[in-house]
Amino acid sequence: FYQLAVKMASETYQIGLPRDPIFIRWGVTPSEALQSKMGSAVLFTLFALFAGLLAVPTLVVVLNLTDLSLTKSDSEVAKQMIFGFEWTPRDYDQQLQLDLLNHRCYWSGEVIYDYAFHLANKHLFLGPFICHPAHPFSKWERTIVLTVICLLIVFPVAAFSVKFGQTGMTRTILVAVFATLPRNLLKVYLIDVSQVDAQIELEGAPDASSKQKIRAAETYEYVFLTVSVIVTAIICGCCVAFIKGHSDESLGSVLGRNCDGLGFAFVLEIAFDLLIPFFGDAEYAHQATLGFFGRWRWERDDFAEGKAPLLKSAMRPPEATQMKRLSSRSQGGAGALLAQQQPPVQ
Repeated sequence: FYQLAVKMASETYQIGLPRDPIFIRWGVTPSEALQSKMGSAVLFTLFALFAGLLAVPTLVVVLNLTDLSLTKSDSEVAKQMIFGFEWTPRDYDQQLQLDLLNHRCYWSGEVIYDYAFHLANKHLFLGPFICHPAHPFSKWERTIVLTVICLLIVFPVAAFSVKFGQTGMTRTILVAVFATLPRNLLKVYLIDVSQVDAQIELEGAPDASSKQKIRAAETYEYVFLTVSVIVTAIICGCCVAFIKGHSDESLGSVLGRNCDGLGFAFVLEIAFDLLIPFFGDAEYAHQATLGFFGRWRWERDDFAEGKAPLLKSAMRPPEATQMKRLSSRSQGGAGALLAQQQPPVQ
């Protein structure tokens, strides 16, 4: 529309207009114009990634509402792979919650569908919206963790950019560091803290000692999350004071131009999940594989080597204790009870 308006004005006032005119934005420095373009590119990239990752969960929600199945490999398992919310809340099997807690990878047998389900339950940015309703790491806990980490990415980077400039290799390195360091430290520890109570509750029948441990774990979780929020607020307050004291721009403008660290964090979350080694437990401790797809292949092989008849009779997904390559912490749960009731598969 802008080019059309210029062409019409040139014809009206008899102004010669070149075939390929160069338009100049008056009152805007080259650096500001570049940052505006970069901000638009970052927002488009984030939107494209988010839309692409939501394609499978959106389709699954539609299939669930229409009572249809996406895969034919194991429809019973596929029905338990819920994304996001359910219209009618229900009670879930403890073993399913343990498998979710232990980041089980092999579910329906369709690797892309299983990977989408894995991302929905593990990705820092997607989990608060589309994780399984029965996941012990609940949506409100995920939301707090995500908020803390996002604030620790945006505000320090914005303060650094005000002091040392909006471009340059130093800033790029700093963005990468702030996009990975808070994520790697806080996410791992906060997730571990927030899941201790669920782990104790799901590992066996609750007795007096277990109930006391659960209450202690819940108290510690609330205290730690509260302290994390307070410390984050202090850091953000210091960054805001620094930005206002060293820049004439509005706070919103400065923060908006420095949200590219969130894009780094979003993409690196997926890359780390694909590249971080996974080491087997028990008799498989000497083996190792890379990321989701390597672990999915291990669990698929275990399922194919004799677990199918037992699991089919149990009418539920492969148990962590039967597969032996998931966390050994689940051996006291429902999977162990099933193993006692069923003869071993030859």
